[in-house]
Amino acid sequence: MGRRQNNLKKIVHSICEEEKQLKPSSSEILTSKYSNHIFEAYSFFEGKLNVPPTGFGPWDISTNKFIIELDEERHFNRYRFSTLESPFYKKYEYFSLTDYKAYCKEKEKNCLKAAQFGGNWKNNSTEKHFCKSNLNGVLDDNGSSRWKQRAYYDFLKDITSKILKVPLIRISVYDTYKGITIDQLLETNTESLLLEFVNERIK
Repeated sequence: MGRRQNNLKKIVHSICEEEKQLKPSSSEILTSKYSNHIFEAYSFFEGKLNVPPTGFGPWDISTNKFIIELDEERHFNRYRFSTLESPFYKKYEYFSLTDYKAYCKEKEKNCLKAAQFGGNWKNNSTEKHFCKSNLNGVLDDNGSSRWKQRAYYDFLKDITSKILKVPLIRISVYDTYKGITIDQLLETNTESLLLEFVNERIK
């Protein structure tokens, strides 16, 4: 867990009790009313398995009332944009779809800077689930299997929150509050403004 996430987690848990939100089983996820969206996304990313994977990692910040995911630079690129085009998001109210699509288009260079090498570009698991990655940093053709996996799992987390009926609030480092980016507030650990921002987002 990085410094920015730790700082946000401390603020959130100062006002809401920490509670682990369990994931539904793979069967529950893949047979839910959202299953067609899941299969479509996995197919779009040229997933290799007959059954889409559902083993995403732990929630960033989990409370007894809601979940928060902090989306830093690696989460905004052409692959995440493609998932945000899904009809699933037509009634999704926990983050600005317009802003997130803009971040994916305008900030991909930051994603490339942060995630074009090593495990941020590909690993054994991502190569198993998706097509073989292109050369590091080359997004043409097959691009990055790890980027595809991250976008797919972000999408799956949003769907899973609906299955759980627990709000998943996404916060981007590019979001702003009172003219200051959330990235700046988290890096400087400006607790008073962060507390105001979080209270507004969880209302």
